[in-house]
Amino acid sequence: MTNRKQIRSKIKLSGVTLLSALLLASTTSVGPLIPTTAYAVDGPVTLSGTADDAQAALTWAAVAGATGYDVYRNGAKITDTPITDNTYLDTTVINGNTYTYTVSAILGGVSSPQSNEISLLPKSKPGLLRGLASDYNGVTNLTDGDNATVLSIPPGESEIFTLAPGAKITGLKAVGDPSLEIELVDEVGLLAGYYNASSPTNDFIDVNKQHIIQVRAVNFTDRTLIMQDFDVIGVQESPDFKIQTTGLESIPDDSHSQISFKWEPFDGAIGYNLYKEGAQLENKINPEPLTGTTFTDTDVINGQWYTYYLAPITASGEDAMFYYSAVCSTPPPGLLRGIASTTGETRITDGNYDENIMIPFQSGQTYILPAPAKVTGVYADGPDYMQVQLYDTAGNLVATIGASEPTNNDPIPVDAQNVAKVVLKTTNPNYSGIMLELDLVGTYLPNAPVDLIGKAGDAQATLTWTASNGAESYNVYRDGVKINTKPVTETSYSDAGLTNGKSYTYSVTTVNADGESPASNTITLTPVLNLLLNPGFEDGMVTTTNGTQVGKNWTSYAATGSTPNFTVVTSPVSTGTYAQKISGTNIPKSNALDIYQSVAAHANTSYSVSGMYYIESLNNAFVQLYVDFYDKDGRFIKSNSLPYYGFAAPATPSYMMMADNGTAPGYLLMANNLTTKGYVLLKNSFTTPANTASLRMYAVLRSSADGASGTFYVDDLSVVQN
Repeated sequence: MTNRKQIRSKIKLSGVTLLSALLLASTTSVGPLIPTTAYAVDGPVTLSGTADDAQAALTWAAVAGATGYDVYRNGAKITDTPITDNTYLDTTVINGNTYTYTVSAILGGVSSPQSNEISLLPKSKPGLLRGLASDYNGVTNLTDGDNATVLSIPPGESEIFTLAPGAKITGLKAVGDPSLEIELVDEVGLLAGYYNASSPTNDFIDVNKQHIIQVRAVNFTDRTLIMQDFDVIGVQESPDFKIQTTGLESIPDDSHSQISFKWEPFDGAIGYNLYKEGAQLENKINPEPLTGTTFTDTDVINGQWYTYYLAPITASGEDAMFYYSAVCSTPPPGLLRGIASTTGETRITDGNYDENIMIPFQSGQTYILPAPAKVTGVYADGPDYMQVQLYDTAGNLVATIGASEPTNNDPIPVDAQNVAKVVLKTTNPNYSGIMLELDLVGTYLPNAPVDLIGKAGDAQATLTWTASNGAESYNVYRDGVKINTKPVTETSYSDAGLTNGKSYTYSVTTVNADGESPASNTITLTPVLNLLLNPGFEDGMVTTTNGTQVGKNWTSYAATGSTPNFTVVTSPVSTGTYAQKISGTNIPKSNALDIYQSVAAHANTSYSVSGMYYIESLNNAFVQLYVDFYDKDGRFIKSNSLPYYGFAAPATPSYMMMADNGTAPGYLLMANNLTTKGYVLLKNSFTTPANTASLRMYAVLRSSADGASGTFYVDDLSVVQN
């Protein structure tokens, strides 16, 4: 009988012990052999592998008789069906994570024990950060490609990695807490882009940033965050990158709302790129390379500061040398530019948005314009609870405008006339406000006409005034209503068709391309029927002989022995073109030189007489506005005289009154050498005596001593029945 040792030695195959039968025996005999399922007792050996970008490659020695192999990763089988080769490529791994692998063989449908265990760490291909130490702590465990070597970043802190030189970045991978922010900072010190960390992945975030010098992992939260690994891919840039503070120069530009530049040609440059507010492609403001050495940027907002960078382009590409300039665009000067407030404040009217003022609540600033203006727009850059109020020359509030933040170059539209005062104030009773800039768009109105005077006539009024500088025409207003149907180009105007005895108020305005001025001084005229003919000496002369020229319809008188000089002159005049000059020497005592005119009159009737007198000189003489009354037979009845004695009677009269006995003229004797500064008005009202049929009006130069002399002018004489 064959024993068990003999049977086992017969079925030993190639180093693998296979139990092929189960012996059933008793103490006396061995029964027949019964076949059973075979199994392997030894697994594959010499498992080895390598890790690469997003993959792990395995290999092992083949097992004789094996029909396949199962692969295990981190203890779990990853092959759905046995593989027949003795190699395996695992492409489902995540870079930065460490994996363990084993393999078992399949013989006769049975899996062998697993092979030796190996560990593999797949990593992405090294980027620009791989192995780079951080600036502050010198750590490299964030740039070693291993997600297991982590770094704790406390709240408010960061890890910074500097690329030397800068680089053009095309991709970013950041493994860590999603609350971490990854920042890319360019060579000019600006934040070029920011991203968030993520869970482990093989994918790089697409990035298109140039001139990147720093990569930062920043913790903006209030808790400690874990960063595992990060890297960037791209191309290292020229090592001589630097910023120049000269070479790019802004050009002063009177058109405003734009910024112009010029620069010197750069050796070897075939063109230039100009960047604004950063050095990234999205910051480039020229769609095509610039071939000249000037450029104007019109995409600016007034009051904003802009930083520009000029990069020369050489045959090898954009050079890494930038030329830098910071410029602020300002709006064109308006009506308030440079004007100080009533408290002396100019910081918000200087066109410089860097300077501003705090307007306390329930307070403000007031600005007085140097002349009335037509306002069409307002620049009011500040919070919306700041308010600008415009007041006209009469003190009326004509417009209210709310401030706003600078968003474009257009002023806030407004239509306000005759603006004289600007008030800036807060509307919020609890908050102060910072005002950046305040200005008005519009034109200063032309100066108002001055020295408006007038003369009323029979159902008409004649106006004259002094010309205004820059006037193109004038408008005439009667009782506040414009009455000229076409522009008045002269400095005089006649208004006809009026009602005698009714008073009218007149004013005049200047008109030019800038608008219409405020009104001139106002005058009130009452048209009446002047009984005198040629009262203003505008209708010619009786004779043209020098020394005897008297206005038509007037008669002259000269005392015997005197030397008279009667002349119709063009200067000085009160109104119109002409006036009458009365002058003489050697006038005997109590005698006179005069002109006179007689008009029909009614008895016991009220009349008013007046005249404009200009006394140039007097010597022992005085001047009178004088009236005599006559009956129907031409007999003298009595006199009414009005001498000129200045603007007020002196406290101690320097004259004496001669008795009026009804048969001789009564008159006032004046102080010698009295003169006037221009024309003054003499006027008087009276009731004619009984039996009056006519009156005679005189303009008199009367002597108070022998050898008297004097010169005066008279104009605009009037006799009106009341």
